[in-house]
Amino acid sequence: MSAQIEIKLSSLEEMFAEPAADPFDPDSRYLSGIDEVVGQLRLKWRELDETTRLLIRLPQTAVTANTAATLKAALDRYGAAQIAQNQQAIEELRVGSHRETLSAIVIVTVLIILTILLVNLIPELEQVSGALAGFVGIAVWVIF
Repeated sequence: MSAQIEIKLSSLEEMFAEPAADPFDPDSRYLSGIDEVVGQLRLKWRELDETTRLLIRLPQTAVTANTAATLKAALDRYGAAQIAQNQQAIEELRVGSHRETLSAIVIVTVLIILTILLVNLIPELEQVSGALAGFVGIAVWVIF
């Protein structure tokens, strides 16, 4: 059985426009139609399949011969824009994480080399080398 999402709009513009909510009007909207659809999709994610239907109820005066085509094109553009935005955010995270990982590797390498050099160059540090190794271990843990 396929899932169905149903929303009721007063006009086609309510699909994407943020409504001017009126708490005194029992039919007032508090979310745009697309926000309502996204909310229902998040609730029904287990029921979703390729045949999930979106049913949009409009008053007869808001329906024209090309309403369905206009709305489908708008939803396609909105979906494409959201996908592009999400792909950009993913790429930004990927690039940022690579940069941070490389920085952390450089810092850890420098800390280890400094520790080895200090212990080898200053014989008195041999007595506290365990504490120094512990400090480097904690620093590495904090960095990662």
